[in-house]
Amino acid sequence: MADTLKLNRLRPGAPLADWYAATGNTPKPPDPHDEGHLFGPELSARAGADGRLGLVRFGMKFPQQEPIAGVSLGMTAEALRQVHPQGKAVAALPELQKYGWSLVETVLEDGVALSVGLRDGVVGTIQLEDPQARYPERPFQDADPSLIEAFDLSIAPPVSLDRRPAQGWCLGLPPGIEPAHWPLSRRSGLPMRHAFTLRLPEAYRTQGPDLVAITLFVDDPLEQDRPLDGLSAWVAGLGDGASSASDPRFGPLAPYYASLPAHHHRLQGAVGEEYRLVWLTQAQFDAPLATPPAVPPIPALAGREPAWLKGTCGDVFGPYHLPFSDSSAVQAWKALPAPEALHFGWPISTTGREGDPNVGRPPREWEHQNKRSGYVPAYSDEGQAMDLPRFAGAVAHLGGTMFPMQGYLDASAHYLEFEEAFGAFNFGGGNAQLCLRQMIFDWAC
Repeated sequence: MADTLKLNRLRPGAPLADWYAATGNTPKPPDPHDEGHLFGPELSARAGADGRLGLVRFGMKFPQQEPIAGVSLGMTAEALRQVHPQGKAVAALPELQKYGWSLVETVLEDGVALSVGLRDGVVGTIQLEDPQARYPERPFQDADPSLIEAFDLSIAPPVSLDRRPAQGWCLGLPPGIEPAHWPLSRRSGLPMRHAFTLRLPEAYRTQGPDLVAITLFVDDPLEQDRPLDGLSAWVAGLGDGASSASDPRFGPLAPYYASLPAHHHRLQGAVGEEYRLVWLTQAQFDAPLATPPAVPPIPALAGREPAWLKGTCGDVFGPYHLPFSDSSAVQAWKALPAPEALHFGWPISTTGREGDPNVGRPPREWEHQNKRSGYVPAYSDEGQAMDLPRFAGAVAHLGGTMFPMQGYLDASAHYLEFEEAFGAFNFGGGNAQLCLRQMIFDWAC
């Protein structure tokens, strides 16, 4: 539980332990993507690379409110001038100016910088910062001049995978995956569904020149079977010496969960669902189609099978999660029993994107985050003047201008953005982003 008096008294120079003691949060290793930013009840802070707070920002009143450098939230601008007559008005960030914010800044006797945010003539934020603080930097803030191409992806109605699409396919079976390495759901214990296999253009083969393609599996949100009682806790115990690995209920699953093969990456979704990405060599991409593994032989899974193997394709995949088409090929595919449809895939085509100024620039939402790379958000004033929204609408694309439904994934310039139809996902009407360098993933609606 947060200690509001301790929160009110946090100052630059305090050890990071004081932050956790005041907020009541469990200490955790710093994430470089956070750049030291910390968020708690009614205030935020930023930890320096030395493990001490470099900045503390107050934005709401505490039950036990004390003046901060003589300033109180709710104070009028005139009262602020009386306390700090040397304060100078400065321009707020453009994204704050739009909402009527202005700033008054000064330096206190101990060298700490005071920045007070005002709105409608009233103090709304108080920020203290040590000017000497040095913060950890997030990766991929600079443009990558070696990346000069972006690609739009499209998909066509399903074809037999006897005619292997050269650039990859959605749905159907993946190539080159051994049954023992086919991902199993950590929630239900059942085999995960293949969503797509994509052979990447050379510039996007970020894990080495020998790894030319990616295959993505999903712990299908369409799966309606009840989660396997105790499985998540059992899986969490593997690899740390926990006795759960010998649990007789799940013992046969241990080979699947104890470790991931090389170039397998576990990704987490926005509502806890799991994805598994596998990088493939050219030989694996050209290999015969994989065979889904049998349901693991444990009593709790007896008689169960994945939802993606039940009924017809029309039963498994809703109309909102597939490309819209009334073609005869699509109608015939929807009528197929789901196991037969695994031998059909929706071919992927890759086309170079022309005229996108954001190629090679890591995408970020705010202007101050894009100063170093030069990235231009599509719906910023500058982006609209450049007609960047013209690139929206592709079912998937590699690099260039990003179109997230909500916040931006902290991605490198080497990323894949895709809609629900690119593999029949359920993103609540939204889309997803996958950084191919960092193997981080997010979606939103």
